[in-house]
Amino acid sequence: MSIPIALIPVLRPLYRYPVWDKMNKMEGFDLELFSVEDEMLENIAFVPMETIRAEFNHQPVRNIYIPPGLLYQKGVFRGVFSKNKALIYSGNIRSISTWISAILGRLFGKKIYFWSHGAYGNERGMILRMKKWFFRIPHGTFLYGNHARELMLRWGIKAERMHVIYNSLDHDHHLELRKQVGSGDRAKLREHFGNDLPVLLFIGRLTPQKRLSLLFQAVQELEARGDRVNILLIGDGSEIQNLKEEASKLQSQTWFYGKCYKDEELSALIAGADLCVSPGNVGLTAIHCMSFGTPVISHGNMDNQMPESEALTHGKTGLFFEEGSAASLADAIQNWLAYQREAGRDKIRRDCFEIVDSRFNPNYQKNIIKQVLLRDLKINAPERHAD
Repeated sequence: MSIPIALIPVLRPLYRYPVWDKMNKMEGFDLELFSVEDEMLENIAFVPMETIRAEFNHQPVRNIYIPPGLLYQKGVFRGVFSKNKALIYSGNIRSISTWISAILGRLFGKKIYFWSHGAYGNERGMILRMKKWFFRIPHGTFLYGNHARELMLRWGIKAERMHVIYNSLDHDHHLELRKQVGSGDRAKLREHFGNDLPVLLFIGRLTPQKRLSLLFQAVQELEARGDRVNILLIGDGSEIQNLKEEASKLQSQTWFYGKCYKDEELSALIAGADLCVSPGNVGLTAIHCMSFGTPVISHGNMDNQMPESEALTHGKTGLFFEEGSAASLADAIQNWLAYQREAGRDKIRRDCFEIVDSRFNPNYQKNIIKQVLLRDLKINAPERHAD
């Protein structure tokens, strides 16, 4: 007999579909998905409602936004009063309905879980106090990274109630693309730039938060040392004109590639680059690049980082530099390219694959979630079958 559980996210971002799909197919469980139907936000791709209705046991939810920045999810209380044995929430501290329904769910004997960033490290004042209260509500929290776990241990949250599951993209699809693109479209890059210099890549929104001007300052520093590179920026955003002005000051070439939504084209460009440089924080871009064998450089202030930065193993799948320092970033780029010449691009590619294939993927996430549910609900694990 299958155990009924409920998944209650705030939104339904497209990148979540692969792990939700695997949870929906977990042997021994019957998943009910509580999801908004009409939410549309700029720059966020959503799982189509046709897919949600066709593939999931779907319960509609309506998000009501309350100034200043609060949220109430109308419809989530059906999960509390249903047959579900466990409720898995997004763990959004600003969701009033999560506070109330999670506490009520505990009173009704449900197992309660949050799936959340948890602690960042830069929380202060009332936000810090509220988070310390909030994360004492659930029986367990599924976290994106170990940094949050260490911070929450200091808050007094018990170790056995925190489970690091990392984050993921569509790993199965990326494995197929990986076979197709191999070492990437280096010929296309060579044709555009007219040389075979190292290619530094950034992929994402070109916004002030990404601090891409620091990349151009670092390249200026490299040029002063006698080194040149190529820069490939994939994406668009409010900073593009400022960045074009920065690029015009360099001897090194910059290719403003623009937006790219074709997976085959994008994966070939990523695989063909030598290094992804993300001077601000780095999120799922790190997983995306490493999925196709390209290492990452980003700053090392973990309190201002995203949890996906933990895929970056210093000296193996990339390097950290001193936050805000163009000279430190130039050193990191120079040191990494020297290491690449010594170790070889193929070894680096394999190291990047290994970190994604072992931890930052939906199967890893699903397996830990399943283990925790089986343990907490005191259910004997069903006979294992191949995924």
